[in-house]
Amino acid sequence: MIPTMSSQSEDSSFLTLVLRILGVDQPEGVSPPVDLIVGGKLPVRVVQLRNQWILMGTIATEISNHEESPLLSLLEQASSMWGTLEGTFCYEKKEDILVLWRNISELREQELDPMISRFLEELEFWRTEAFAAGYTGREVFP
Repeated sequence: MIPTMSSQSEDSSFLTLVLRILGVDQPEGVSPPVDLIVGGKLPVRVVQLRNQWILMGTIATEISNHEESPLLSLLEQASSMWGTLEGTFCYEKKEDILVLWRNISELREQELDPMISRFLEELEFWRTEAFAAGYTGREVFP
């Protein structure tokens, strides 16, 4: 039998651990999705989808406002660096938002802290790239 994170207490413990790593002082009793600003500047969401825990970060919003989208060059640049990325990009058309995400469900406790740190570094890098390409917009998830 393959172990899964299906019990409510395991889910709660995992979420509490992730939120502590992200700097939340009292994460007990919080339920997903959890939206927060990490380090005073990085919009991050922790969500559970079908027994999978996902860490998401907003890179760019209001993308459709650009006549010539530098988004393509950002994604081309990202694909050339694919081996270094901890997460994956997705564009949510309905929300007009580019997101970096990472499935963290399968990580052991000792792997979480370095992976989350790496994810935040990648998120900060891509937000800087998006800002330099002229993207502005919401600082939080819609």
